[in-house]
Amino acid sequence: ILGDFPVVRVSYEQALEYVDWLNETLGTNAYRLPTEAEWEYAARAGTSTRFAQGDELHTDQANFSAGQTEFYLQELRPDLAGIGAPVRVTSLDAANDWGVRHMSGNVNEITSSCYSDRLPEWQYSSQWLRESDADACRPSVRGGAYIFPMDVSRVAWRGGLQSQESSTSWTGFRVVKAIED
Repeated sequence: ILGDFPVVRVSYEQALEYVDWLNETLGTNAYRLPTEAEWEYAARAGTSTRFAQGDELHTDQANFSAGQTEFYLQELRPDLAGIGAPVRVTSLDAANDWGVRHMSGNVNEITSSCYSDRLPEWQYSSQWLRESDADACRPSVRGGAYIFPMDVSRVAWRGGLQSQESSTSWTGFRVVKAIED
């Protein structure tokens, strides 16, 4: 898919290769994948609600599965209309208060953090990489995707890839740039 659609069907390893290519092309080391904490901070945009847009989303604000939401809630929701595929980054009323688009729904986004069912008592997620086998890291994903119910698009939702090599049609990535002092 070209244009302003999200990149999908990329693995964690491919996302890292892209970041390396971008840094080399631009002659910098400023670009990288966000950590889970950075991703959530950007997604929240200063809010404390379930979604950056409030405590409930509508399908004109985020791309999530209407059918899966009805199944999850065990109620009919004719007010929701699922799209069933990734949408253009510029579509929908998907910006949070900081203008960052599609942090909820559309595609899962790979982070640089490792996923675990329970967060350890470590101060930083990068500590996992230093204190564990980096090859065994299951990268964490955030944001939810068009195939999942609304609840998976919550800012606090987190999941993990099967492996560093796995890729799906509902998983992509976002790049962050370090701000120089």
